[in-house]
Amino acid sequence: MNQANELESLASSIQGITSPFRSYLSDIHEKFQPVEEGKITNYPPELIPIESDSFGINAITMQGEEFEVGDTNQFFTLQNLVNLLVYGVALEDYGREYVTKRVSVEPSHKNLYQLELTTDTRLPKNPLSPAGAITVVDLIKGDSLPERLQRVLDKLSRYTGRSLEVDTSVLQAQKAAGNYERGLGFWLRQCGVLSDQLQDTLKLYFDLQAVLVSSNDVAMIAATLANGGINPITEQAAIEKAYVQDLLSLMLNCGLGNDSQQWFYQVGIPTQSSIGGGTFLVIPNQLGVGIFSPLISEAGYSVRGLKVAQQLSQEFGLHIFNAGDSGSKLQSLIENHSSDEDW
Repeated sequence: MNQANELESLASSIQGITSPFRSYLSDIHEKFQPVEEGKITNYPPELIPIESDSFGINAITMQGEEFEVGDTNQFFTLQNLVNLLVYGVALEDYGREYVTKRVSVEPSHKNLYQLELTTDTRLPKNPLSPAGAITVVDLIKGDSLPERLQRVLDKLSRYTGRSLEVDTSVLQAQKAAGNYERGLGFWLRQCGVLSDQLQDTLKLYFDLQAVLVSSNDVAMIAATLANGGINPITEQAAIEKAYVQDLLSLMLNCGLGNDSQQWFYQVGIPTQSSIGGGTFLVIPNQLGVGIFSPLISEAGYSVRGLKVAQQLSQEFGLHIFNAGDSGSKLQSLIENHSSDEDW
């Protein structure tokens, strides 16, 4: 990030401190902080030690304005949030037609860790499931495992605006506990879905699940997608604009597993959440939101994270099919920087 971008980011952060929108985020943070539903996941056992009351919300606009409340400096690993972004890399490498012949884009009707294939082509249901994610990772180009990993890390860093790295302790624990994923890999290989580089593909899959981020990072990922693939702070392209619609469609149809269809109907915001505690939601052309809270539902999603998304959708009419004045109330609140006005 150059000096001009750093000054611009600082100015937007200062502006965000006095914003009515930040006051609103503080209000919903206070509202959902007492929530005790869910529990901290024990998979893998060495996930970063985190208190159950940890809770942070970040929001970033298309103009690069940043708002944050709560525990926004807490680091956690991407886990299954990374699957969407790896799919974007595969789309850029091979194109939509080829990739969809390797993994389908159908909604799942089973829980996250249940294998499900399409009835006709016998492909993994979608790239956000473990079987689909392993299949997509197998497509990542590179002459060696380190090269393949670095290619994806470089892509992810374009979304976040900073260099990312793998948490080695979480990686080792995940590999030790990853017999289910290995079983999937061998089964997919036996079915002819994967290449003969299975061991490297599984190693790369575990590496990418263990990438270390904060709620600000996932908000920046969401804001970049909301901004047509361009990071609103660095102004670097993270993904070709033509493929942003693929990722957002996947988030709506498959982002929450077998809960996705109900979420689409009731909330209508592209959303993804993970067992690592991270959640991000994309409000196209307006806002990206990243949330961290480690209390996880039985379905494998952050309880507080999804409550924040629901609140935002209902409060501001953000359902993607809202035929009214969708998002104007939100935009008005963001643009009002008067510190004298109380939400």
